[in-house]
Amino acid sequence: MKQLILTIFVVLALVVPASAQFSTFNGSDGTSGTIYNFGNGFQSYQDNKGNSGTIYNYGNGFQGYQFNGPAGPTSGSIYTYPTPTPMQPFNHNAAPPVLIPTVPPVQQAMPYSPYGRPNR
Repeated sequence: MKQLILTIFVVLALVVPASAQFSTFNGSDGTSGTIYNFGNGFQSYQDNKGNSGTIYNYGNGFQGYQFNGPAGPTSGSIYTYPTPTPMQPFNHNAAPPVLIPTVPPVQQAMPYSPYGRPNR
């Protein structure tokens, strides 16, 4: 089961752009197969170990899959995190941010006097 999921990740990483009609792949575990792209995010998967199924791209990095094979049926989803955008360099000429206190200032109590009366 882990090999199948590993193969799925390898397959999804090697899929060519949607303009292609089909693509072939070789997994790290010796699995090889074909992915047929039918357009609109729908793909069909077949490999040399008897697994076959569908992959659907919902968009925004989210994909669902459903496979049948010798180990039985399996389905799930994969989310691909977007590439983080690089940080922008600091602009030393920009005005500093305005700091607004989030808590009101605390009233100061009068100093303590050892004789029981406040000092004046």
